[in-house]
Amino acid sequence: MKKLLITLLALTPFISLLTCANQLPVKAFASLPDVSNMHISPDGKNVISLVRVETPKHSGYLVSLLDIETLKSTHLIYSDNQKFVITSLKWANSDFVLVTAKFPAVRYGTPTTETRLMKLNVNTKEMSSVLSKSFLKRLTYIPNIMSQVVDVLPEDDNHILMSMAGFNSDGDEALVKVSLSR
Repeated sequence: MKKLLITLLALTPFISLLTCANQLPVKAFASLPDVSNMHISPDGKNVISLVRVETPKHSGYLVSLLDIETLKSTHLIYSDNQKFVITSLKWANSDFVLVTAKFPAVRYGTPTTETRLMKLNVNTKEMSSVLSKSFLKRLTYIPNIMSQVVDVLPEDDNHILMSMAGFNSDGDEALVKVSLSR
């Protein structure tokens, strides 16, 4: 009992210091990372990343490309998170990055979250849908999730495998080989 009392008395100055210390703001524990989704290109020459932008005038994310040899950074696209939010990046091949984006929508009066897979050409900075309009016309309905990549097919730079619904009315998903050259 005496040992416990002596220990508590010895720790009393430290306990008072802890209670007087400044508290860290919640932002120190709950903020999103400044850089995420970093991936090296298949040829090993570039790094793609998703960079958070927080300035008084701008807030959102940009996709940044870093040339490993020259250390030159290029900003490819920017999203202010108003129309869509970039959720992930993945190299399809050394020229194209697959960008997954989500956005709010309403289906038959019900709010939903839609996801789409886009392809971003790192050389031209052009971004377009992976799925062509003619492909979408063949679906029996447009699913709200159209971003599930199964494999990037490293042996075939012009195609990826996706899993998606919409081919029949029961909602079952199908495996689809999608061309990146369209």
